[in-house]
Amino acid sequence: MALHLQEQDDLVFRIRADGTAEVVSASILAQQGRGLFGHLKVEDSETDAFIAERHAEAGAEG
Repeated sequence: MALHLQEQDDLVFRIRADGTAEVVSASILAQQGRGLFGHLKVEDSETDAFIAERHAEAGAEG
């Protein structure tokens, strides 16, 4: 399996529950973790609505 590493990548060494060792780049771990807690969001906040509105306005000005 290719590691897909680049110069200056930070690496994480971890031992899995089955005893195997794993080397993973920190950027891959970050990608895997995005949205991990998204299911806990109960409702949209006023802040989220404000930000979405500003993004829409910026896109329209584009």
